[in-house]
Amino acid sequence: MSFSTSHQRRLRALFLALAAAALALIATATSASAAPATGEVTLTLKKGAQSSLLREGVKVTKAGGKSQTVKLTVTDLSFGAKTNLTTSGTISFRADGKSATLNALEVSIGAKATTLSARVGKQRTIFFRARGIPTSFGDSVAFKGPLSLTGTGAKALRAKLELPGISAGQVGSAAANGLIDAVPVPTPTPATPTPPLPKPDLDPYFAQCSVSATSEAEGDAPAPAPLPTLVDSKATVGPAALGWGLKESFRGYVTSTAGGSIHVLDGASTTGVAPAFSGFGFPLAGGEYAINDLADMSDDQAIVKGSGTAVLCGTKHKFRVVLSNPTLVIDGADSRIVVDLDTNLSGVWTPTQRVDFAELDLDGITPFYNRSGSEVSWEDIPAALTEAGAEAFGGFYPEGEALDPVSLTLNTPYDLGAKDAAAWTALASYVETELPFPLADPTQGGCEVGVPAGGSAAAARTIDEALGYDPAGTTTWHGNATRPDPVPDLSGKTALTGGKFDWGFRSSLRGSINSTGEFNLLGTTASNTPYYGHGPGATPPPAVPGVGQMSGAGKYFRWPQAADSFYDQAGAGSADDRLVLRTSGRVAFCQTQSAQRYATVLSNPTVIVDGANSRITIDVATRYRLSWVRGVVDFATLDLTGITPSVVDSAGTTTVTWTFPDPTGSPAAGPVKLTKDGERVVRMLSGTAYVEGLSIDGTAIAASFPTPAP
Repeated sequence: MSFSTSHQRRLRALFLALAAAALALIATATSASAAPATGEVTLTLKKGAQSSLLREGVKVTKAGGKSQTVKLTVTDLSFGAKTNLTTSGTISFRADGKSATLNALEVSIGAKATTLSARVGKQRTIFFRARGIPTSFGDSVAFKGPLSLTGTGAKALRAKLELPGISAGQVGSAAANGLIDAVPVPTPTPATPTPPLPKPDLDPYFAQCSVSATSEAEGDAPAPAPLPTLVDSKATVGPAALGWGLKESFRGYVTSTAGGSIHVLDGASTTGVAPAFSGFGFPLAGGEYAINDLADMSDDQAIVKGSGTAVLCGTKHKFRVVLSNPTLVIDGADSRIVVDLDTNLSGVWTPTQRVDFAELDLDGITPFYNRSGSEVSWEDIPAALTEAGAEAFGGFYPEGEALDPVSLTLNTPYDLGAKDAAAWTALASYVETELPFPLADPTQGGCEVGVPAGGSAAAARTIDEALGYDPAGTTTWHGNATRPDPVPDLSGKTALTGGKFDWGFRSSLRGSINSTGEFNLLGTTASNTPYYGHGPGATPPPAVPGVGQMSGAGKYFRWPQAADSFYDQAGAGSADDRLVLRTSGRVAFCQTQSAQRYATVLSNPTVIVDGANSRITIDVATRYRLSWVRGVVDFATLDLTGITPSVVDSAGTTTVTWTFPDPTGSPAAGPVKLTKDGERVVRMLSGTAYVEGLSIDGTAIAASFPTPAP
């Protein structure tokens, strides 16, 4: 739903509230009880696809033609909190020999809705709702607007007429008018003082927005769900802020069409250029995160409490919205944003409510761990308005409306102190005890890397100690990687029945590991030659470094196809063919015995063949002694130039294979290249060699699926 449509509906509701307020004032001069009146209520059922009554052949007694119209006489009219019209006569609906008779129709015009109720038998049911702005003059009222059948009304008619196709929704229009015949003399009652209306500056944000408060309404949004309990969590500190902008189009509307402004209070800040800005920064008031399933980072959790206030003033249109103290919850399907929400909509002030305002979609979102896990970030998490949020927000947008995405970075203490032996020892102890490498078990496809004694750069325990602390992160700590591109939705996809990804990452690294290290495999991954380490087909590494090692470590490791893998065949072997090959398993490259002590662990690659956006996405964890980083990144690009896939049909199965050669020449060049985000997760292995654009080993990618019928 567009904002303009939502805003128009909100204005209609506000006009209705004003009209109802005017009618309520009339009640001070007339009796609040029903008075004899004249007038008419007209219901018109119009033909159209939206009318389930006419689609089902329902007819109104004594009505016909292109539109079915029935008129009832008004007998009584009362003014009060709601304006009520009582009618005489009945309405009869008929279809296929069955009938439903509605008696004693009453029209109730209130501040939020106009309803039409009637009795069927002894039970009164709200059969219809109508939208429109009422008008009143003296002791009269008039109303006209679209008419919709309610869910309870549809249920009652379905039962009476035995027509299962009757459903709620618009069925036509309604009009009503009424005039009190004579104003009865009210019974004297003791005078009660009329409470004064709130003053304009009663609004707590009048100084920022200049929007007066003329009435106060109690919010009824449901309380937010309890926050999750995190196990073995890490407490966070600054400098960190919860960054969010609510909704870009709403900020633009506030500062342009609505002639307003944006303000921040209580320590909050703005980002971007005034007047609409690009978002807000809410200072961290407390936070924690937990690394749960070491095999699946999407299971990690976080609770982040922000402070501060953002004030959005639609001064020209007489509204303002205030968000304060957001809490961001990352907890799988229960991920959400909780806020304090305070609104003033055309003078109706609803004080602060705490609500589950937005839900967060964590599908495909994983954290990036930097600085040995002391810094963790989630980037561009999609957010959508909840039902409670839509209600508390005042109806500007419906439930499910997309809001600005959320990005988050948290830090734990990583204090280096003075750059001396004592400081480096303290840092090494902190990393080893508080931020241990999450994939340290070699039998689970990890790397158990020993730690030198320390005391010099050559025997350093952390990357900071080895290279010197670089607060700008230009040497080794490169900041957080960007979120991988979304996996394409293949239009003509065919589910794979088999597939494989053969790859060795980089031959020079395999050779170095083979001399004084090991390869640890987990799951159904395999090597094309025997190897030293742990996993299927492994030989235990020798006790003495450099003794009895293999010559060469094989060319590649194989990750087999996993679920949710698809092929989109534009033509047999066509360059336009597309592939999403998800694989499972883990391969760890562990330099465990030399003085270098480093490791890289590659888990669950996804291979995407999609023209210029072809790439390899992997969960990568890299360790240098105690220091480590980890994230799911678009690790390498695949250049399809000159690559023609082979196609083999055998026994009802088609197999398409793309083969990318190893790099050649000097400097070596090939079609598989390291990305900038790939550099961010492996550069600890070499500050100069592993950089963006590096040509790495070639790969063979195969996809099998049932041969299409001719």
